[in-house]
Amino acid sequence: MSAMRVLPEGWVERNCGGAPLLAARAGYDPRAGVTLWQKMGAASKGAPPQFLSTHPSGKTRIADIERNLPKVMPLYEASQKR
Repeated sequence: MSAMRVLPEGWVERNCGGAPLLAARAGYDPRAGVTLWQKMGAASKGAPPQFLSTHPSGKTRIADIERNLPKVMPLYEASQKR
């Protein structure tokens, strides 16, 4: 028997692309998300493996943020010039 994760429509865009995009436009440093998820990971020792969870692991979230940094950093930098 295999478990299949079903995510609400648009969840990935909101949580992996959209939220950092909006934060960067609003003037929040998107790199801060990496530190946040590192702290969350340290605080959640004993959490179930990602395949048993309805949410991505902290490591996956960090990788997603880091992968999207080249796209969102110019927006953050532009917000600092206003």
